[in-house]
Amino acid sequence: MNIYKIINPLKNALQYSVGSILYFLFFGEFNLTTFAIGMIGFLIAYESVYFFNDTMDYEDDRKNSFKKRVKALTVGNFKKDSLISSSYILAAIGLAISFFVNKFFGFIIIALFVLNFLHSSNFTRWKKTRLVTLNMFLIEFIKFSLGWFIFTSSLAQYPIFLFALLSMLYVLGYTYYKQGVMHFLNKKIIAMGLISLAFYGLSMILYPFRLALLLPLPVVFTFFIFRKTNDSFKRLIIGSGLVQILAFAFILSLILMTVPIIDTANKQLSVPFDCLKNNITENMPDKWANISEQINKTDMGNYVNCNITNITITK
Repeated sequence: MNIYKIINPLKNALQYSVGSILYFLFFGEFNLTTFAIGMIGFLIAYESVYFFNDTMDYEDDRKNSFKKRVKALTVGNFKKDSLISSSYILAAIGLAISFFVNKFFGFIIIALFVLNFLHSSNFTRWKKTRLVTLNMFLIEFIKFSLGWFIFTSSLAQYPIFLFALLSMLYVLGYTYYKQGVMHFLNKKIIAMGLISLAFYGLSMILYPFRLALLLPLPVVFTFFIFRKTNDSFKRLIIGSGLVQILAFAFILSLILMTVPIIDTANKQLSVPFDCLKNNITENMPDKWANISEQINKTDMGNYVNCNITNITITK
């Protein structure tokens, strides 16, 4: 069995789900039919990306002992022409379904096609340049956001730093299992690690899901134990597995926010962060404070009394 047939759709479905669950927690709105149709459209459309990548990477994959055994083209399950034709067909079907959900969602899928073309095409081949990290970040940022935009095209309360955090963690996993960078003192890893910490800190301050940001942390630390291997297959399982488990753990943590006892614990944990956010907002110039209040109004209907002698939360 081709392991990519299992890993890729599961990974993409988890990423897609993150945005939808966040939208539900912010606004209390969720349409299962729209969610399902959007996911089907995205998964079909994005499968065409993998077919296109395989045709572009054929020569490199033939020289890789692991990929030679698992990629459909090198194994001989497809001929190059039929794989390209299948890619076009899947792209057309996926786009049609995506535009049926809404036009904005359809254009976002087109943006994903463009970025992936730049990543893999023999005309650009960004995956072999220094632009690979930025391009991968943009691709994953869009994928994590997709579930949000099946319901709205508005950026009101859009959790940009949370999506950026998840995307940067994905790129770290990609750098590990695709490029074989395992050393923590590598300059690229250090830079991405510091950026991830910055996004994490901003997410803890700005958004109300603090407990959901804490619960998946053991998954990240587990990676440190198992990361060292030169085997391509093991690196794929560890790197991509980390991304999927982390996404699943984060989704599960977000869903737990709807449980009353977990919600109460999250609110108690959030008090000092909400006070910090309020203090930052109060000290900003009026123009930026008003923008911050509109975009990052994430107290979810709770009033936080930040008097240091009497910190309370009330409805």
